[in-house]
Amino acid sequence: MAEEKKDQGKKNMDPHDMEIPPELPVLPLQGFVFFPGMGFPLQVKNESAKKLIDDILLGDRLLALVTHRPMEEKPPEIKAEHLYSMGVMGYIHKLVKNEDHSYQILTTGIRTVKIEEYNQTRPYFKAAVSGVVRSRESGKDIEAHILSLRTQFKKLAELTRMPQEISMTLDSLSDPFYVSYFVASMLNLSVEKEQGLLETLDLRELVKKVGGSLNESLETAEMSEQIQKSAKEDMSKKQREFYLRQQLEAIRKELGEDEGNPEIAELRKKLAETDLTEEAERTAEKELKRLERIQPSSPEYTVCRNYLDWILE
Repeated sequence: MAEEKKDQGKKNMDPHDMEIPPELPVLPLQGFVFFPGMGFPLQVKNESAKKLIDDILLGDRLLALVTHRPMEEKPPEIKAEHLYSMGVMGYIHKLVKNEDHSYQILTTGIRTVKIEEYNQTRPYFKAAVSGVVRSRESGKDIEAHILSLRTQFKKLAELTRMPQEISMTLDSLSDPFYVSYFVASMLNLSVEKEQGLLETLDLRELVKKVGGSLNESLETAEMSEQIQKSAKEDMSKKQREFYLRQQLEAIRKELGEDEGNPEIAELRKKLAETDLTEEAERTAEKELKRLERIQPSSPEYTVCRNYLDWILE
């Protein structure tokens, strides 16, 4: 009876208050790093990983989430040396078994752990782990960096049209490590960079690194926004020019000026008969098209006509 109450107490305990056990089952992650403070669902299809989850749900629900090192070719079997030596102790809140026999687990990252030694590889990994000490220095400069992270990230969220809930999540975080990790997780960084941030235990160094990556992402987003704006303006200009030309043609028809200019027909015939270099022919064709759009009464018409005559001599 006392044992049952003890187990019930563990289930009701806040996962963040749970101590790091000397040994944890290890769930390898592919393509991303799980940071402390993060919480989201993971889909699990691998049979050994499903066995791991079944087992820990009968106990304290704790596991180590450790990322697989990037490799050019996917190995046929995951080995201990393929995994990074630092990961996160996680807690499984909920398990959903899907119709395709895969598992979906709602997991929270609690704190960073170091893998000391693997004690088991089958049916799943188990490793001796230890907690790591993170430097929690405080000061005006760190406060300024955190404020900058919040401000710059909101600019990025607006530029890239992220859902409003993401900015709201950032606002709800007060721990400077969690703020840094959350911002980093939204920047689409490489696995190597994300792992490097996880292994950065000094807060001052961490916020500087995340701030640098955030500024790079913001610069890229601003450049992309400017390119899209310029392209849109260019398209609007071309559409306006097309509309004006259509109006000009309609006006010429109303004035009875659409029968064609005999001078232009004569120049076009002369262009076809004259042996010109490729560059000179392109220039003459360009000027001829321009001449077609100019009113014969305009001084510009005479200048353009004289230039064509000079090319075709």
